[in-house]
This record gives sequence, structure tokens and C-alpha cells, in this order.
Amino acid sequence: ETGFPIKGIDAAEEVSGGQVIHAGTVIKDEDTLTNGGRVLTVVANGLSFKSAIERAYEGVERISFKGSYVRRDIGKKAL
Repeated sequence: ETGFPIKGIDAAEEVSGGQVIHAGTVIKDEDTLTNGGRVLTVVANGLSFKSAIERAYEGVERISFKGSYVRRDIGKKAL
């Protein structure tokens, strides 16, 4: 589904080393909205794979929108 407001992107990017990459988003009237598919990717760096993964998921937790789904397996192979 599309057109749902996304909250928390700025807060997610405040996580040390964190960055939010847009894929299925659109800006309308200064709001960021879902636009289908894989909406966002959250990445982070750290001194180890573990700390980078923890930071990325900390950023993920700060983002919300209707119908969101989070993959929790990303990065686990590196551990």
C-alpha cells in the first residue's frame, strides 16, 4: 500500500553512524510517504559487525508507518 506518512526518519539518522536510504518513498507537501515495495533501508557503521548491526536496528526502531515490516535477519551471517 502507498501514501502512509513515515515518522522518525530524522531520529533514525541521529543514531551514531546511522543513515536511512530511501527506496519506496515520495515527498508530498513536505511529508515523506510510503510509495510501495521496500520502503527504506537503515544502515550504520561501528567498530565491529555487532555494534554496526545494533546501531542499524536502533535506527529502525525509531521509524514507524502503517503496515511496516522489519527483517530481523539482516547482518546475522556476519556474526
